[in-house]
Amino acid sequence: MKKLTSIFTLFMILCTLSVNHVNGLEKNYKWIKLPVYGGVISSICQGTQYNLYCSTMGDGIYSLGSDHWDPIEDNNIPDYVYFVYEWNNTLFCGTDNFLLMQDPSNAWNKVSKTLSDKKIRATKMVVSSSRDNDVLFVCSDQGLYKSYDQGLHWIQDATLKIPVYTVAVSPSNQSLIYVSAGNGRIFFSNDYGVEWKEILNEKIYGRIISLCVDQYNDKILYAGTPEKGIYISKDGGHTWNSESKGLQNLYISFVEQINNGSIFCGTYEGLYTYNENLSQWNAAGNKLLNTNITTGIFDEQNDTWIVGTNGSGIHMLPEATMKWTSHNDQITNLHIRCLEQDLKGETILFGTWGGGVHRSFDNGKSWKPSNDGLKNPYIMCITRTSDTEYIIGTFNGGLFKSVDAGLSWASMETPNVFTKYAYSLYSLPSKTTTIYLGANNGIYKTENSGKYWKQLPIGSFDNPIGNVIDIEINPRNENEVFIATDETGLYSSKNGGEEWFFSGKGIDNKHITSVMYHPLDPNVLFCTTIGSGVFCSKDNGNSWKSCNEGLGSLVVYCIEMNGVDQEEILVGTETGIYRKKDMDENWELFGDGIEGLRVRSILKNPATESYFAGTDQKGLYRNIHIPNVPIPMSPKNNERIITLRPTLLWTETTDVTIPYTFSLKITNSNQEIVFQKDHISGDQFIIPADVLTRYETYFWTVRAESFAGDTQWSKPYSFTIIGQIVLKINEPLMTVNGKIVEVDPGRTTTPIIVENRTFLPIRSVVESFEGSVEWDSSTRSIVLLFKENKIELQLKNPIAKRNGKNVQIDPDNQNIAPFIENERTMIPLRFVAENLDIEINWNAEEREITLEYPKK
Repeated sequence: MKKLTSIFTLFMILCTLSVNHVNGLEKNYKWIKLPVYGGVISSICQGTQYNLYCSTMGDGIYSLGSDHWDPIEDNNIPDYVYFVYEWNNTLFCGTDNFLLMQDPSNAWNKVSKTLSDKKIRATKMVVSSSRDNDVLFVCSDQGLYKSYDQGLHWIQDATLKIPVYTVAVSPSNQSLIYVSAGNGRIFFSNDYGVEWKEILNEKIYGRIISLCVDQYNDKILYAGTPEKGIYISKDGGHTWNSESKGLQNLYISFVEQINNGSIFCGTYEGLYTYNENLSQWNAAGNKLLNTNITTGIFDEQNDTWIVGTNGSGIHMLPEATMKWTSHNDQITNLHIRCLEQDLKGETILFGTWGGGVHRSFDNGKSWKPSNDGLKNPYIMCITRTSDTEYIIGTFNGGLFKSVDAGLSWASMETPNVFTKYAYSLYSLPSKTTTIYLGANNGIYKTENSGKYWKQLPIGSFDNPIGNVIDIEINPRNENEVFIATDETGLYSSKNGGEEWFFSGKGIDNKHITSVMYHPLDPNVLFCTTIGSGVFCSKDNGNSWKSCNEGLGSLVVYCIEMNGVDQEEILVGTETGIYRKKDMDENWELFGDGIEGLRVRSILKNPATESYFAGTDQKGLYRNIHIPNVPIPMSPKNNERIITLRPTLLWTETTDVTIPYTFSLKITNSNQEIVFQKDHISGDQFIIPADVLTRYETYFWTVRAESFAGDTQWSKPYSFTIIGQIVLKINEPLMTVNGKIVEVDPGRTTTPIIVENRTFLPIRSVVESFEGSVEWDSSTRSIVLLFKENKIELQLKNPIAKRNGKNVQIDPDNQNIAPFIENERTMIPLRFVAENLDIEINWNAEEREITLEYPKK
């Protein structure tokens, strides 16, 4: 069922993230939808832009591309869609709030805000066409609606203000329209639906959910019901004869006539074709695993039936082969009820509503349906009795057993089990031949692997307890048993089920969905409910208190705990998965990507150190611990560097085992992105040549990326690429941006000190900062140009010009002026540096001068 692994398997505790903490819970998780396909299909239609469209009950609308289905992404489309219909190159879909229509930009909008703001469930659409006009009809639970302007505006029919289930237009006479409404009532119109008359028929008892008008004779009608099978009328609906011979199930989802005149019907026992000579229905094609057909159309061009099912998606039946094939690629609409795995987590199975069992032999990396021998695809529960033996319980199909780890299944004989409805299973860890079975009429127990079952003394025909949804055994005392029911609450036994007691003191809800012992504390239990959230008991179930602080929904389906990290508790709710690390802390939404989804089952997988989540109509998800947001290390924030090719260094993410790489982004004030590099392995990167420019300030940020998604960008760190010159008094060499060069190339001139001021030939210094020097021999003047500044100096003149204005070279010493020594013009260094906005620093101990641009 659920917990053998949580009791015996040791898990690695996930590393704590360095960012995004609330109450100690790490937030850097993302839920990934896994490629398992199928689901509940509500309608199929052919189209022009795409060959086929289908609507689902839980996952919106899909379109069929070349070889797989693609979801139609639009926030306006709800999850539950009752039909999709294409007409005049326009798509319509029916919802709980009437109708959506696709406009020329392929956006979906409400067709009528007045109607769409009301709770009107639109369930089917047809069109009646003439040379002069087209009338669109929509069936709804509020009546029949019509549009005369191609669906832009709708009016409610004045006559049909009762629930309308289906509309059928005569193929040979489009003005003739039949409607089924209410409980077996039929109406018709001969004027495109302007006026309606009720047919005083020999009443068909129960609803008529499908109608078909014969293409050769519009007096012949075929009606399908959800309980009474098929009726045929040959006088326009006045009299009817039951024609259900040969049908194995009387739920008729649709009746359709194809171009060659053959009549088919979809049932909850497969597709059937009508033999008019024998007045008998015959099964079409080999039998599907899921025979609950909900909708279907015939593709005349390819002579193929295309049907949707209640849980296993779409199947096709070519007339050439009459063999069903599944066509569900990318339809991720499965309703997953239960999950189970072996001790190592290598083999994982999940059971679905309508899609049977799916299996993975590689820790959940790939999945395949595994239904060989299975007779019922509606799986309610799974338990593992050994590494290779599994038992599943079905809805109205009894139990099935696999001895080859889920590859094949065989029906289990269950003597003395007086029901086929299995809601829960539990195999004792220490003695797997002892199995508990929760059913719709109580609870059963076998101690010999199912050869004989005993109904335990709780619940009876006169005093039912409801469906036994879950079973839990005390891991330290296997005689202590708890069961959860959906009608009368929680019960327990202290002697292996021989006596039972009500154990729901303090729980204000009788619909219990799961119950679970704390794996490390035998006195602590949890239970979940539909509508009252989560309850905790610290006295072995004698009393309970709610623990719902922070829980986003009080509709809770399941609970899971980590067997080693005793404080890690997860619950699946109507709005996603919530988790807390301590019983006394608040619940918090766990991870991104699963919020808003109904989570029916959770499984902790030790092989991947991750969780699997089975959802209602949204398929299977796996959570991935996305790598931590890396932290920039070097250059440090606001650091000044001289190299144009710095090595950027950050913290490598080592807290996850999934493959990941890094992305790096560099920007400055002039460009949003100067440089970006993706898929970097390791924790450092050397910037290529010709990317960065000296004297600029840059911001760099990094993030980790994996197949599960990218982390957030790190905090941006800045660095400035400066120009730097280091000189020493009486030394002929200087360092320019890390390289040693001559102060006065070829002449060995050195910086000197005169009257406590440093003088030197200035050309190499200015040109090293990418400035320029000009000499005017007529005036014996030097002109220095750097960035926006211009300085003019004259030999033996203590007055200079800065950007055209006179300025004293040294206000404290009138003798400081340029002079010539050894045929070189010696310039006062500090005056030049400060007036060119170059930072200058003096190290007296080393007699060293450092020049940097730009200033700090």
